[in-house]
Amino acid sequence: MKKMERILIATDFSSSAQAATEVGISLAKKFGSTLTCLHIIIPAPHSSPSEGALKRNAREQFKALEERLALEGVKVDESITVLGKPFSEILKTAEHNNFNLIIMGACGEKSTAERLVLGSTAEKVIRKSEKPVLAVKPGGVKFEHILAAVDFSDASERALRNASADFKKLDFSLEFWYPLNFRLEIRRRQFLLIR
Repeated sequence: MKKMERILIATDFSSSAQAATEVGISLAKKFGSTLTCLHIIIPAPHSSPSEGALKRNAREQFKALEERLALEGVKVDESITVLGKPFSEILKTAEHNNFNLIIMGACGEKSTAERLVLGSTAEKVIRKSEKPVLAVKPGGVKFEHILAAVDFSDASERALRNASADFKKLDFSLEFWYPLNFRLEIRRRQFLLIR
């Protein structure tokens, strides 16, 4: 079973990403995890002087965060700023560095219309990641009730076993959903209450 030893926090410094960072800090304190923070700058079509300013801004924000976390006793392995496509850089960083969990904002700084369901970067990371992903909406999250979609495969069983063991410290109820008909209905069954 994998423990939550290494957490990757992907941030664009939006309000949703700030909420995700706070959740990451809370989990790191609870589990004694090490954090790595990642910020991706989308390259401009032409060389832009603003890329340097964006990198400096990221360094300043990461420095302030690292100072705060040092005072709170949370270990930060490193803070990384890279150029690239956000979802592919998040996936590449998570896989190459063997993180146990990716935490990110559910949506970045987008218009209300683009933010209705889930940010496109978060959606791509959730769909393509081999690692567990926690997408956090602005305002944060309370771990009181966790919903797990299952298909009763070996991978699904392993994920549930790991979640049950890892998250017991958080005192939550865990509910399982199995999709009977993907288009029409998702049937709900409560199997387990973890206290």
